[in-house]
Amino acid sequence: MTDEETKKRFANLAIVGNYLYEISNENGEATDYFLAKTALSEFAQAVTKVDLLDSVRDGVEKLIKYLDTKIEKRKKQQDGEFPRG
Repeated sequence: MTDEETKKRFANLAIVGNYLYEISNENGEATDYFLAKTALSEFAQAVTKVDLLDSVRDGVEKLIKYLDTKIEKRKKQQDGEFPRG
C-alpha cells in the first residue's frame, strides 16, 4: 500500500512529465507552466524528507535540475525566444 505523501510526490512528478510531453510535442499547453514549476518544486521539497542513499539522492537532485532546465527551455521555445532543435 502506498502512503499519501508518496502518491503526492508521484502526482507532482506526473504534472511535470505531462507539461514537458505536451509542450515538446506541440499538443497544446494543457498543463500550465507555473503548475509544472510548482509541482517540481513541491516534489523537490518532498524528496528531502525521504531517507535515500547518498547516490540515489544525488541522482534525484540531478533529475530535478534537468527537468527544471527542460521546463525553462520549453517555455522559452514556446515564447519564441530561441528556435526549436
